[in-house]
Amino acid sequence: MSIGVKFGVNVLKLLFIIELLLQLVSLGRYLYYKYQDNLYLKRQISENWYLRNSKNRWRFEESAWIYADYHPLLGWLPRPMQKEHVHITQERIRETMFNSHGYLENETQVFMFGGSTLWGVYTSDNETISSLLAKNLNTASHIYSVTNFGQIAFNSNQELVYLTQVLKEGKKPSIIIFYDGCNDLFFDLKHGLSTYSVFYEEGIKFKMGNMWQFFQRESPTNLSLFNSDLLMLIKNYSPKYIKLYYYTQKIIENLLGKTTKSEINLQVPQIENDTFVDRVIGNYEQNVKVIDALSQTYGFKYILVWQPLLFTKKIRTNDEKRINHYNPNNPELMYILITDRIKKTHLKNFYDLTAIFDNEQESIFIDECHVTPEGNEIISKNLEEILKEKL
Repeated sequence: MSIGVKFGVNVLKLLFIIELLLQLVSLGRYLYYKYQDNLYLKRQISENWYLRNSKNRWRFEESAWIYADYHPLLGWLPRPMQKEHVHITQERIRETMFNSHGYLENETQVFMFGGSTLWGVYTSDNETISSLLAKNLNTASHIYSVTNFGQIAFNSNQELVYLTQVLKEGKKPSIIIFYDGCNDLFFDLKHGLSTYSVFYEEGIKFKMGNMWQFFQRESPTNLSLFNSDLLMLIKNYSPKYIKLYYYTQKIIENLLGKTTKSEINLQVPQIENDTFVDRVIGNYEQNVKVIDALSQTYGFKYILVWQPLLFTKKIRTNDEKRINHYNPNNPELMYILITDRIKKTHLKNFYDLTAIFDNEQESIFIDECHVTPEGNEIISKNLEEILKEKL
């Protein structure tokens, strides 16, 4: 073997050893961050006044079993699930208790759309807003059926699309309640782009890949190494998984003072107050216009409910004050501005519930958006009064 060939072989061996060591370093970092994630979750439980109580621990544990599948129009829907306190039906909606159990001739169908606060994160089936509303409505006579179409992380964009699907399936609501505010606020704070419609949209697009692959007819799969798909995968993933490439690129970028695209996406977009408020309200108003048109076509009534958040509670307990984490875009101010402006638009059937906890001396909020079962009871009673007025 010539000196040149031997030198080349030794260089390749050295590069292989370095790559192997870097792969082990990368694996070590992954395991370390997984360990830190577990510590973070435990710290979340220990620091949260509500989850710290052992009788509420199940709420965190059962939530971990919720698994969402991709949905082409809505973004995602949860899989059916049967746990002790949380039941998701075959229609992929949260089970509502205290209903009239059967379609009676004079039964009033109440549909509810919203995000996780309506869905009932941290609450059992009989403690959700929809279940408590059904219980209150059916106290005198069982003539109401409440359906909870709330879904985790849904904003008003998804609710509108969801409604159109429900109507196309032939379901006939008497009245629909839209319970919004939290996700419209945080969705726009997170993305800061009006071109997005749902949370995690960029990640979903990345997972989907090139749509044209789904138009290809069924054919034998090329499992050989001489595969254009494999070459494309290598091209896309080698900068991430080949550590000699990855770390070399990082070192060069740091030396040049450049920021990678992924780091740019992780930065919190800085916003202008007026622009942000206009965007959130404009999007919401456009969705309401379509809802109003659908109500006239399909013959249902609707109410728009703007929900209370931690930011809108006048008297916060010490436990609630610890919940309010720092955010450079000041969601507290943004929500107050949006609420004030949206009330001045005089939307038809709009009800502002942001002040319903003003006289509450006890802790109501578990986090910025979600409330205790006692909080859900207060909300459901307010909704009951609105429904009676509307119907």
